[in-house]
Amino acid sequence: MKRSEELRTQAQHVVSFRDGYMQLIGLSRIVHDEVFYSHRLRVPKQGHEAEYFKLMATVARAAGHAQVGPGGVLHGIANWKQSLDDIEALSAADVIETCESVIGMLEGQATVLERRDRTLAGRVAAFVGFPSRVRAIAAQDYPGLQKAAFGVGIAGQVLVGVMVAVLAAGVIAVIAALWRVIA
Repeated sequence: MKRSEELRTQAQHVVSFRDGYMQLIGLSRIVHDEVFYSHRLRVPKQGHEAEYFKLMATVARAAGHAQVGPGGVLHGIANWKQSLDDIEALSAADVIETCESVIGMLEGQATVLERRDRTLAGRVAAFVGFPSRVRAIAAQDYPGLQKAAFGVGIAGQVLVGVMVAVLAAGVIAVIAALWRVIA
C-alpha cells in the first residue's frame, strides 16, 4: 500500500471515530456527580441506555484505530472517555476539534504524497526507498528480527543501487552508440 493510501485510510478511521463519538454525545446528557456536585459528567439519556453502551463499545474500537497518527498517539482521541467522565477536563468539542484537525492533516499529507508520486523523482524515490520501507515494516511486525531486517534492508539497498547503476550505464551506452551512428 502506498503511503498516501495509508494516510487516507488513517483519516477514514478518524472520521469513523468522530462520527460514532458525535452520535454517542447525542445519546448522552450532562449530570452532576452525586458525590462531588461540582463535577459534571455525561450519562445515557433516559430510555437510550442499551443503545448508548453498545455505541460506546463501537466508539472504543474506532478510537483504537484512530488514536495512532503520524506523530504517535493522538491524546485527544486516545482520552475520549475522559470527555464523558469529566467534561471540564476534556470537552466533547475538544475531541471533535482534534479529530477535524487530524483529518485535515492526514488528507493534506496524502494529497502532497499523491502529487509527488506522479513525478519521475517520486517514482525513483519510491523505488530506491523500497528496501528501507521493507526493513521498517519487518522491524515493526517482528521486533526480534530487527537486526536481520536491517541487514536484509542494507542488502536490498545495495541491490537497488547496483540496478540503478547498471540501468544508467545501459542508457549511457545506448546514447553513445546512437551518437556514433549519427556522427
